[in-house]
Amino acid sequence: MNNKVMLAEPSPRQHPVESAAITLVIAGALVLPLERLHTSGMLLLTTLLMAVAAGRPFLSRTAGLYRPLAFLTAGILVASMFSSYPGKSWVVIRNLVLAFATGALFFQIAVERSASMVKATQMAVLMIVMAAFVAIASTPSLWSNFLNTNFNQISGFANENSWGLAIALVANTALVAGLLSRSSRRILFISIYIGLIGFLHVTAMSRGALLSSIITGLALSAFVIARKSSWRALVAPFAVAMFLAGSTLMTVAAIQLHDNFAYFDKLATYRLTVYKVSWSAITEAPFWGHGARTFALNMGQETLAAMGQTLGTPHNILLEALYSLGVIGSMLWAVGIGFFWRHRPAGNTASDEDRTFVRLLGYAIFMQLIFHGMVDLSIFSAYFLTLLFVSGGLIMASNQPVKDISPGAAA
Repeated sequence: MNNKVMLAEPSPRQHPVESAAITLVIAGALVLPLERLHTSGMLLLTTLLMAVAAGRPFLSRTAGLYRPLAFLTAGILVASMFSSYPGKSWVVIRNLVLAFATGALFFQIAVERSASMVKATQMAVLMIVMAAFVAIASTPSLWSNFLNTNFNQISGFANENSWGLAIALVANTALVAGLLSRSSRRILFISIYIGLIGFLHVTAMSRGALLSSIITGLALSAFVIARKSSWRALVAPFAVAMFLAGSTLMTVAAIQLHDNFAYFDKLATYRLTVYKVSWSAITEAPFWGHGARTFALNMGQETLAAMGQTLGTPHNILLEALYSLGVIGSMLWAVGIGFFWRHRPAGNTASDEDRTFVRLLGYAIFMQLIFHGMVDLSIFSAYFLTLLFVSGGLIMASNQPVKDISPGAAA
């Protein structure tokens, strides 16, 4: 009888400067939707520095991310071949490269420094919340408009959905830290989650961010409560099924509703009009699509006539994928994203508890993106692609088995 002892290797001691760098890079990812803060550049610079420090193991261990990158790039290239504006696709490929580099960085941190990553994530959440509190308290105009929708006055940001997504990411990360913490720390981080969700509610900053955060929070809680691993394994597929079902129902409603269309359209902030116009364009090029980042160029006059404003995206990431990439390109993207769950890299140095934290954090980011993407966001933006790869890197890192160091393992 061969009894194998599964033990985690002790992680190397970490310099305080490296701990601070990990904290900052996590904080940068959580506020990544606020693109004018140039967090994309900061993340890329940090990635390059840590890649140089890690050397060849960084490239070999992150090789699993190349396959999703290849499929996503292929989907873009297939669509661009038939696009009226093929040059627009190069911007997306540039964003993909940035996303890959940042996702590889998070993968490396999760594998090598999982225990430190747990602490750094908690510190990053506290740092962002305290910074936001100081900003509000020290700015009278923001404080006086605290219960209005004017919080986006900071640095002149005009997109409330960007603010909403950034706040939602911090809230969900705080919830993950709370669910897997103990005693007073659990109370602290769950209180942060409730506070940030309440802030989204009372300011009406982004209803999409609010609803998607609540759904994501319920799914994460179900993951922790579930005792059997088979039930836990259903969390991510169930989230994808909800997204597909919700997107399909909204599109069908937009096409089929007649008598009550105006009422439901107004209730959905005229999203049904957008979906109806988008679906009409999708049927014109169902297989190859119209090309990435061409919605505003091709559909500007139609959305202007239908809604009184020119829209840059269909406000649904599934419709945007079908419009831009067609069925063939969208399937390539779906296969690429699927590799985040199937890839099994070499051994891991993390404990089971740390790997659970990393996996849950990856789920939190991914589910927030797809649920919020039902009514907002763009799959070709730098922050969406980067966060998608970050979540994929974390999930891949948590897929690793703990190294078997029993005497018979080397045989």
